[in-house]
Amino acid sequence: PAMRPRQQVVEIAPSPFPRIPRLTADAGAHMFPATMLWPVSEPNEMLISNGLSTMGFALPAAIGAGLLDRSRPVVALTGDGGLLICMGELATVARERLRVTTIVLNDASLSLIEIKQQARKLAPAGVALGSIDWTKIGAGFGMTTWTVRTVEELNAALSAASSLDGPSLIDARIDPSGYAETMK
Repeated sequence: PAMRPRQQVVEIAPSPFPRIPRLTADAGAHMFPATMLWPVSEPNEMLISNGLSTMGFALPAAIGAGLLDRSRPVVALTGDGGLLICMGELATVARERLRVTTIVLNDASLSLIEIKQQARKLAPAGVALGSIDWTKIGAGFGMTTWTVRTVEELNAALSAASSLDGPSLIDARIDPSGYAETMK
């Protein structure tokens, strides 16, 4: 079955890791389920930008968290638009061999902005990103990568990523239908 928008990724992501990874998340439609569903029991286990304001925050924050504690895995949860902003930082993650799993919620759109346009009865403008093959980009930096479209594929990729002693990237192809309802 196809993955539900964003919340299903957030619900599944921590489970394969022996210890719940630290989470970093940037602004976007994925921040809401991340802040509600990621299991946090101590301060600084979830790093987010203040006020829903910073796209591109997750990967640089994951680098900082990974450098702070190289033994603890970090999950960087980002949208495709957020990763486009800081894509070059994948080189740092790879060069430093950080235990960062970057999950790109890929729907080929700036979804949160599109939802806001729709709420104002505006036609979508400037939000389409087009198809990006994040696995090829991550592999180009030397990362282990997967493209996932189903819950089963996501579980397999997360299980494999959780056992790595280095960086990985999961290109999670997300069906954007239902975002507006989730946001309400």
